[in-house]
Formats: sequence, structure tokens, C-alpha cells
Amino acid sequence: MRLSLPMTSRLRSLTAFAVWGGSVYFAWWLYHSGGTGTYAAVAVAQAKVHRVSPTQLGRLMNLDVKEGQRVAAGQVIARLDTELLQREMSVAQAQMKQAASDVQATGVNLDVNLLQAERAFESEVEAATVELTAARSDAAGDRTELSQLQDDLKREQDLVRRGLTRSDRMLALNQRRAALEEAVNNWPRRVESLQARHQAASSRLVEWRKAHSNGNGARAAQLQPLAEKVKERIESVHLLRAQVHAMVLRASTDSYVSIIHARPGDVLRPGDPIVTLVENQPSEATAYVDERRGTPIPPGTQVVARRRSAPAQQFEAVVTSVAANVDTLPQRLWSNPAIPAWGRAMYVALPPEAALEPGELLDIAMPAPSGPGIAQWIRLPRAQADGTGKPGI
Repeated sequence: MRLSLPMTSRLRSLTAFAVWGGSVYFAWWLYHSGGTGTYAAVAVAQAKVHRVSPTQLGRLMNLDVKEGQRVAAGQVIARLDTELLQREMSVAQAQMKQAASDVQATGVNLDVNLLQAERAFESEVEAATVELTAARSDAAGDRTELSQLQDDLKREQDLVRRGLTRSDRMLALNQRRAALEEAVNNWPRRVESLQARHQAASSRLVEWRKAHSNGNGARAAQLQPLAEKVKERIESVHLLRAQVHAMVLRASTDSYVSIIHARPGDVLRPGDPIVTLVENQPSEATAYVDERRGTPIPPGTQVVARRRSAPAQQFEAVVTSVAANVDTLPQRLWSNPAIPAWGRAMYVALPPEAALEPGELLDIAMPAPSGPGIAQWIRLPRAQADGTGKPGI
């Protein structure tokens, strides 16, 4: 039985549709599973961008770079006017020297006053010692003279009784004896008084020395306010020096000048950009995973990256973070320039030996959410593998 022509055409159409549908399904399965527990994403090498900005208000004096120029870490980028700061620092340095001089002069005065006070106490002790020694010597002399006078008086009395001499001299001797006896009787009280005076003076000297035994501590306590003032002046000078140093702006890393925002003569506020620097070598790549992949790769996952420009070069990298939301991919990654593509950004730390160019495309192989093991290279979708530069996401 022969089929009619319309029926034959219909069967042929159904067969072609079935083959096409099976091919689409197989391509979808291959794309999502890869058959090895891994799947791929495309990444863009991202170089860090640094804006060179002043930390304080100032006028831009010199700009030492041009757009496109490569600079090394520490190289001078720009200089701001420091005339006003230099004047302030000169004043601060003069004040610092004056404060230090005040501390020194006050310290000398304190030392002199301490020496004078100690010398006054020592002089008082010395004077009391001299008076006590003299009193003891005088008392001993009076006692000796009294003893001799008593002997002379006995001899004179004997001579008067025997009629060998007159009694006039004896009267004078008796008067002298009475005076000496009174003096000898008074000396103990006078010596005791001088001893008390000497002891009191010695005690005052000892107490004063005890009170000032920690001379450096007391001296430091008296000089503390002036020393604090010196510290304030020193900190002021250091701050001004730091501000002067901050007026010279340098490159923080090896990079190239991308944009110049200011010109010499411009007055800049803190944070106003002078130039934008882009690092020479990217240290991170942003991988874009199609939203149909489902569960994102967790941070810390090890992946394998391959250069689009040199497919033979590949290296291991680590996922550092994953975006929380799904967003529109960069237009250069759309399969169809007229149809937006959506996905999730994933940030990958690149090793230093990668030596990539900023903006370079990479193919990333990573384990599927349910696939075991370290990422291995899989067959990339045709749009990625055919060298057209269009990712298959």
C-alpha cells in the first residue's frame, strides 16, 4: 500500500523535527553535565583600579605622569604646594625648641634650689656642732680653772694665817671662785640646750634627705607639665611632617596611568582624584555563570582557568566569593548582541604566574554542584570552542 504524497511529506517533517529535538536535548545535556561532573564558565581578568587622591586641601603644583605611562610602585605621581605647611612647621619647630629650653632651664633651677636647701640644713647642723663643741670646751676650761683657783685659794689662806701675806688678794680670789662656780653650774643646762638644738638640726637634715631621696622622681613630677608641652610640640612637628610627606603622591603598585583628572594649578579637596591607575597584571577574574546552572559554586572551590588567547596555558585558581544575585552579563559575553544574557558573577583569585592582560577572557572549568573531584577540562560548548570568542552561556 503506497502512502499518499502529503502523508510522506508529513512523516519526513516529523522525522526531521525529532532529530532536531534530540540534537537540542543532547546539546543541552552535554552543556549542563559534560559527562564528567564539571561545567564551564567564561571569565574576564580584572585589574585593580587605584585612584590617586590627596588627603588634605591643596593646590596641585606638579604632575609627573602622562596618560598611558607605566609607573612603578613608589614612583612620584604628583606634588602639591607645601609652602604654607613649611611655614607652619618652622613655627612649630621653634616652639618645640623653646619648650625644650624651658624644661632644661626649669630643671637647672630645681637642681639649684635643692642644693641650696640641702646646704642650708647642713649649715644649720654645722653651726650647732660648732656651738656645742665650743660650749663643751668652755665648760671644761671653767671647771679646770675653778679647780686651780680652789688650790690657789687654799694656799693663799694658809699664807694669810701664817702672816706671810695680806688678805687683799684672797678677796679677789673668792670673787673669781664664786663667778666660776656659777658658770660651771650653768654649763650643763647650756650644753643640754645646744645638744637639743644640734639634734633637731640633724633630724631636719635627715628628714629632708628622706623626703628628697627619690630626687629624680620628684624632679620629674615637677617637670611633668613642661615635658607634656614638649611632647605636644614634637607631635605637632611630626604631624606637619607627615602632612608635607603626604603632599607627594606616589603609585602604590606597578601600574599604568589610565585617566588624568586634574592639572597643575587646580585646587583639590581631600579625596578629589588626580589620576586613575590600573594595575599591570590582574590579580582577580570575574567569572559569569549562566543562571540556568542552578546552585552557585561555594567560595574556596578550586577551579582551572585557561587563556582564550593561548589555550595551551592553564593554571589553578580559587573562588573567593560569589554574587548573591543574578544580573545582566556584560554585553561582550552575550551570545546574541541583541539579546541580553543573565547570570551570576563569581570572583576568582588568580595566581601571580598567570601573567594576564587586563580584560583578557578566560575559560573556567569547575566541579558541578553535585559532581565530585577537582575540576578537569571538559568539551566546551561549540560557541566557546570554535574560536569565535562567543561564550556558550
